[in-house]
Amino acid sequence: MSKLLGRSRASRRRQDSSRSAANSLTGTEPASAHGSPEPDNAALVTLRSEIREFAENCAYRAECQITAAGWWGNLQLYFGAAAAITAGIAGASAFAKQSVTAGAFAVTASVLAAVLGTVKAGERAASYEHYGNEFNLISECAHRLYELSAVALPAPPKLVDEFKGIVAQRDELVRKAPFVNRRLCRRAIRYLEDGESYTAVVGRPAVDTASSHDSPGG
Repeated sequence: MSKLLGRSRASRRRQDSSRSAANSLTGTEPASAHGSPEPDNAALVTLRSEIREFAENCAYRAECQITAAGWWGNLQLYFGAAAAITAGIAGASAFAKQSVTAGAFAVTASVLAAVLGTVKAGERAASYEHYGNEFNLISECAHRLYELSAVALPAPPKLVDEFKGIVAQRDELVRKAPFVNRRLCRRAIRYLEDGESYTAVVGRPAVDTASSHDSPGG
C-alpha cells in the first residue's frame, strides 16, 4: 500500500510539473479549480473582453455610416445625371423648335435639381463618410489595445486609461454622428456577415454583429 501511495504522489508531481512547464512555454494562464483565471489576471481578461466588444461595436457603427454614405452618394449621382440629361434634351428640343418637348424636359430638369438642392445628398454623403472613417479609426485603436494587452502579464499600467480615452472619443462621435435608419443598418450587417465590409480593406475580420446591434448615432 505504501508503495502504491508513493507512486501516486510521484505521478501527481510529474503531472503538475508538466502542466507548469507547458504553461510557461505556451503562455497560457493558470486556471483555478473551476476553470477560471487566477485573481491577478481575471481583471485583465475582463478588460480585454470589453475592449474586443468595443472594437466590434465601433466597426459596426463605421459600416452603418459608410453604407449610408454610399446610398446618398448614389442618389446624388443618379439624380444629378438625370438632371443634366433632361436639361440637355430640353436645350436640344428648343433648338429644334419643339417647344412642348423642351418645356417638359426643362421642368423635369428643374424638379430634379430642386430635389438635389433640398435633400443635399452630396453633403449628407460626405458627412456619413467622415463619421464612418472616424468610427473605423477608433475601432482600429481598440483592436491594437486588445492585441498589445496580450503581450505581457499583468496588464500595462495605462491600459485602462487608454481604453477610457477611446471610449470617450466614441461617445462624442455618437452624439454628433448623423442618424442611420434600420434598413441601411440591416444592409450593413449583411455586408459584415458576408465579409464584404468597408473596413475589410484594412485586413480586419468581419465582426460578430450579434453583440453590436445597438443603433448608431444615438
